Amino acid sequence: MIVEIQLAWNTDRLAYQQLPACEVLKGCISFITVMQLYYLYDYYDYVANGAKKEWFVMLYKGRNPGPCPGRFFTI
Repeated sequence: MIVEIQLAWNTDRLAYQQLPACEVLKGCISFITVMQLYYLYDYYDYVANGAKKEWFVMLYKGRNPGPCPGRFFTI
């Protein structure tokens, strides 16, 4: 964001202007934000469902998996 603000400042007119480089930076920042939200959701999905599935797989194979993870990750 700091780079975008510095690029957009026009010292001759003492005002901000729209530049294609700024729009590209906004697009990159938006893409990175969306990817981070996806990774956060994927991690939540693993914690909520994947860990529980691994617990049941270990249980059915005859091992002692410990406490069920569903009790700690409720919403």
